Amino acid sequence: GAIYNGRGVLYVQGAVFEGVWVEGKKHGEGKLTYPNKQTLTGEFVKGKMYNVRGVVYKGDGCKYEGTWVAGRSHGKFTITDSAG
Repeated sequence: GAIYNGRGVLYVQGAVFEGVWVEGKKHGEGKLTYPNKQTLTGEFVKGKMYNVRGVVYKGDGCKYEGTWVAGRSHGKFTITDSAG
């Protein structure tokens, strides 16, 4: 397959990544949006979330808003259940 380097928009399996790639991996500032409107914005390192802020929707209908550092949840999160 192709190895991407540069900046732009990439559509993969319904998700959209807007940002920078290095050797085919998300690297640097970017925004990742999934079909369910889940969004992650911030820094990606070697294809993984490194320091991002975003909204994640879980299968149980809950919405999680917060920050991830080094690919792990970090600090306080706001959790909204499916009832709002």
